[in-house]
Amino acid sequence: MSGQPPLLDRITSRVKSNPIGVSVILVCALLGLAAQFSGGIKAIAEVFTDRDAPAVIAGIELPAYVVLDSAWATKDEARRRLVVLSQSGYTNTGFFWIPDFEYLSGKSLWQVYVGPFRTREAALDALRTYNNRFHVSTYALRLSDKPGREELRCPANTQRVPN
Repeated sequence: MSGQPPLLDRITSRVKSNPIGVSVILVCALLGLAAQFSGGIKAIAEVFTDRDAPAVIAGIELPAYVVLDSAWATKDEARRRLVVLSQSGYTNTGFFWIPDFEYLSGKSLWQVYVGPFRTREAALDALRTYNNRFHVSTYALRLSDKPGREELRCPANTQRVPN
């Protein structure tokens, strides 16, 4: 040896005050250990993957239904729309990056939504309320990590729903 401390000691001494750096080092060390065994990274992936756990994309546990509100070019615009929805009484809102879902348009926009809802019925109820409240005819969408697209539609009502 050249008299230098082991590689891992040298790296950790440079990032002791950086928790993200330490996390990266730990992941790299785990991947290095996994590579020594047959299956390599696959072995690590199987340890950390629960095949029965629901998929999560953009913070949404999938599958789930959402009522689509509007799409925006920037996160700041999407956040401002969430404030407007909140002022209208909606507390269960969010937004996601459209390209995260391969079965959507792929446009580089942030989609604002109301939801998520676990069941089709709950989504349809929310969709009716939303359409009536804002006098629009939008639709709900089932988000999933699987291919395929399911849209829920219902006509707008001309009567305003009380807040």
